[in-house]
Amino acid sequence: MLCPNCFQDKGDATVCLHCSFDEAAEAPHSMLPYRTLLRNKYLTGRLLGKPGGFGLTYLAWDTVLDVHVAVKEYLPRETALRAKDSMSVVPHADEDAETFSLGLGKFLEEARTLARFRHPNVVRVLSFFEANDTAYMVMD
Repeated sequence: MLCPNCFQDKGDATVCLHCSFDEAAEAPHSMLPYRTLLRNKYLTGRLLGKPGGFGLTYLAWDTVLDVHVAVKEYLPRETALRAKDSMSVVPHADEDAETFSLGLGKFLEEARTLARFRHPNVVRVLSFFEANDTAYMVMD
């Protein structure tokens, strides 16, 4: 089993022998389960930083290129939450659905715009896609 921090094989151990990451430590309930495979390519790991107001950013592993990436998930705390299936994102209430949808469109528009940039001071967007009733942005 791969460690959600260093993505080295840690076997069945709770604490990784390579990086000492303790998978049993409490993680925010809003995050995807460790090792969620997105787009049959990106394996999610630990959160990078604290959950933000508009989403979560995960350390992830590109299983095709065998490199670390960051995956940002659109999950605005004010209007949405993780569904009981631990994967999908749903609006808090019917009246939040329109705001969530508009924000999702803006998130995808931002990802598309950033993907066009090639500048040393702007993080490179490698891919973006919709899944789990939300959207994701994959970055260096």
